[in-house]
Amino acid sequence: MRLKIIIEDVDVSDNKLELLLALLAGKDVEVQKNEPVNDGVNLDDLPSKPKKVKTEVKATKKPRGRPPAGKVWDEDKGTYVSKTRYKRPRGRSPAGKVWDENVGMFVSTVTTESKGKKKKEHIENVTEVAEAKAERPTTVTKPENKGKKKGKNSTSGWTAEKRKAAADRMRDRQTKLKADKGRAAYTLLTNVEVRDMVAGVVVERQNSMVSSDLITTSYFAGTQKKYHARDANLLAEKNTLGGKVAKYLEVLADALGPTQAMGMQQGDSYNVGLFPKKELKLKKVTRLIGLQS
Repeated sequence: MRLKIIIEDVDVSDNKLELLLALLAGKDVEVQKNEPVNDGVNLDDLPSKPKKVKTEVKATKKPRGRPPAGKVWDEDKGTYVSKTRYKRPRGRSPAGKVWDENVGMFVSTVTTESKGKKKKEHIENVTEVAEAKAERPTTVTKPENKGKKKGKNSTSGWTAEKRKAAADRMRDRQTKLKADKGRAAYTLLTNVEVRDMVAGVVVERQNSMVSSDLITTSYFAGTQKKYHARDANLLAEKNTLGGKVAKYLEVLADALGPTQAMGMQQGDSYNVGLFPKKELKLKKVTRLIGLQS
């Protein structure tokens, strides 16, 4: 195998060539060296291509966590900037106005030009109305009277059945008024009657819960049917009986003690939970609560 090295248009020194031949010693090598063409330019003198320098632009990232009070993050500036100091109030905005964050108040949406236009339109409308009134005839003709106008409560168009039903309703109303006038007047309860009523309910409902609302409601449910609903004494009794019954129940709870009764105020009502050791007799309950004024 024969190697041929051709050196052309390259300025290679003799020392480099001898070194190359020494490396290839023992091999069949033919070296052909052509004379370099001297263009007056040395390759070593040529400027090398400048390397690109990478410039890393680090974008400022928003820091973690809650922003400072009254500030928001600005992506362009890369920092926190203050918010607008004006805050829109709650509720509906006034008619014809909008909120302006720059001035911090509601501003009108109607410009000066539109206001003037509205005023001009209003003047034109007034002029048209005045002209229309001037064109009206001065003499007014009254319409012919075609008969008496029927009122709202007129019965001229009623049928016989409708008239009979109205008469029956009127008769029932008169009967009810007479019955109310014939009812006896309500008589206020005495302290003894209130005491006996409370004692009877306590004996009947021992080992359970007794409340002043329960006693008064049961009493008026069977009593007010016998008297007129607007009786003055009955209305006064409804306002005062609850307090009297509550006072008797409170005295009973204190007399029996926490081992046999527990009382508590709940709104306007007084409740007593009864758990006596022995059966309560009417005479004993009457003696325990006594007469309260």
